Amino acid sequence: HGPDPVLQQRDQAQPALRRVKTSRRPARKAAAPESAGSNRPERAANRQERFVGTVIHEYLEQVSQRPELPAHIQAEEVETLRLRLEELGLWGATLESATGSVAEAIERTLGDARLGRWILSSAHAQAHSELPMTVVCEGKVQDIVIDRTFLDTDTGLRWVVDYKSSAPAQDVDLAAFFAEEAERYREQLRTYRDAVRTLGPEPVRCALYFTSLGALHPLPELDT
Repeated sequence: HGPDPVLQQRDQAQPALRRVKTSRRPARKAAAPESAGSNRPERAANRQERFVGTVIHEYLEQVSQRPELPAHIQAEEVETLRLRLEELGLWGATLESATGSVAEAIERTLGDARLGRWILSSAHAQAHSELPMTVVCEGKVQDIVIDRTFLDTDTGLRWVVDYKSSAPAQDVDLAAFFAEEAERYREQLRTYRDAVRTLGPEPVRCALYFTSLGALHPLPELDT
């Protein structure tokens, strides 16, 4: 189960919202540029990381819809993931490295009974993966896709979980990495929170789940 709730009064108006009426998913928002002193690994281009994240998201969406979660990723599934990465444009050593990263992240998530499997469980009420919504806030229309949201009936909390495939650079303090990632994605999660508040009266909790680390990092400042 998730951690005990820490509840705060809602202090912001809810945006008008409607479900997207098309099966086409909005494009994911690109990550913010790297800042000086970043705890994230430097890279000349983030194409490989973006594609790794895309394929992890696709697999977790698919597996969350199964009645029972598998204990491990199967060899034939790894091959399917490799072909998907190849389809996205990776090849050679980069393709093999990306395939390994995807398979490792998925295996870690499926092996994470306390968090990963809890997040993906089909037993949750009102569970959705890759949920498309359109929010209208301050006269501006924005399409969003929420990685995972569900109602934990044991605690009464509605969770919003955003998957992240990023990991800290070697020898970087983990707490500093989590703080940086929370800062980077706080406003995005605030938008997601305001969107799901229209789905029901339950208090909402937001968190980042790091698939390569098996770590859930809540953002209690967004609790409602």
